[in-house]
Formats: sequence, C-alpha cells, structure tokens
Amino acid sequence: MRALAIAVIIVGMAATADASSSCHEVSPIVGRRHCSRFGASWSSERSIAWELGLASMRFDLAPIDTHAMLSDGTQVHLVTHTTRAHALAMRWRSDYTLARRFYVGTEVTFGKLTSLPDLIVEPAARTGDPLAPQTRGWEVNGILDAGTFEWIGPIRIGAEIALGPHFEVLARSDLVTQCAQGGLAVEARATASTWLSPRWSVNAMVGSSLLARDTYSITLGLGLHLFPYDGGR
Repeated sequence: MRALAIAVIIVGMAATADASSSCHEVSPIVGRRHCSRFGASWSSERSIAWELGLASMRFDLAPIDTHAMLSDGTQVHLVTHTTRAHALAMRWRSDYTLARRFYVGTEVTFGKLTSLPDLIVEPAARTGDPLAPQTRGWEVNGILDAGTFEWIGPIRIGAEIALGPHFEVLARSDLVTQCAQGGLAVEARATASTWLSPRWSVNAMVGSSLLARDTYSITLGLGLHLFPYDGGR
C-alpha cells in the first residue's frame, strides 16, 4: 500500500507539473510552442542581499572653535584647523532588488578616524603642547541608496546615488565633553561584483561626493543573497 501511495503521489505531481506548464502555442502549426525559461516558477525579479565590507573614506573636517570642560571641572577653549581626515570603517548594506536591474537599499557605517586634527586647548594652541592627550575620533553615517546594474559576463557593474547624514566625533581623555560635527552626504557611486557561489558574492564600490570636493570612499565587501543568484538564473 505504501508503494502504491508513493506511485500515486508521483503520478499526481507529474500531472500537476504538466498542467501548470507555461508553454503555449504561438502559431497554427502544431508543436511550435513558446515556453518560459527553466526555473521561472521559483525565481523572481525581487531579491534581498546583505553585505559586510571594509570602507576607506577621505573627507575634510571643519575647524572647531568651542568651549569645553576638562575632567577637573576647568572650562577651556578648544580649537582645531580645517584638515583632511581619513577613516577606516565597517559598512553594513542591505539591498532590495525591486526589478531585474533596479534596487534600493540602506547602509550603516561605523569606524575610526585614523588621520585627524588634534584638539588643542588654548592658550596652548599658540605654542603647542607635546604632552597633551591624544585626540581620538569616530565616523558614523546612515545612508539610503538607489541604483541600477547590468551583467557583463560574470561581472555585474552598476551605478547608484546615495544620500544620508554623516557625523564625526572627536574626543580627548582629559575632556568631559566631546566635539561632534556632521552634515548631509550625497555620493555618486560605481559598483562591481561577481559570484563566489550561488548565495555569496564579492563586491567593490567607489563613491565620490557631489557636495564636497576631493571627498570619496572605497569599499570592498562580501555579500550574502537570500535567493541563489538573486533568482536570476
């Protein structure tokens, strides 16, 4: 009985698959049918992918001229000068493919400033203070992006626009308060990626700011895809 039941199930599945076939006649000539591609029943133009990457960013930090408090309660005057800053950060992206060549996404970046100005306490600002505590800094941003792409052989190339707020925080161990600045980031980006396996890809991205001169970012990341090949094969 078990063997008979299994046989009935198999025959029923085969009949259902044949009945749900998307082939249809395209001319009066018998046998000339048009059929959907293999895998169309489970693939989709919509997909979700996540990417974790390492980002290198270069940008300008605005000068700081403010009052702050030392750990002993003393009110001081803090200054810096405009300078180029560099940050190394972890970047987490979530991309949602809405059509075969269009996607939107979100992005969060958090990292450390590796090149930044010193927070100088006046009147030491006039003469310099080699014994001053080292200045530390962090970069944080949240981005919305939208882009398009095209496959050229095994390589996917694309372009996207990204915008969102960014924040830079500077601190010293002898200061109670921290110095923060930020603004709106708008980047034009070029992307490239290729598959490592049906669900994993390696990705590269180069972005250039549309608001600030000589401000750019480079990202290398590893992507995980909800559907094999994003449902495209």
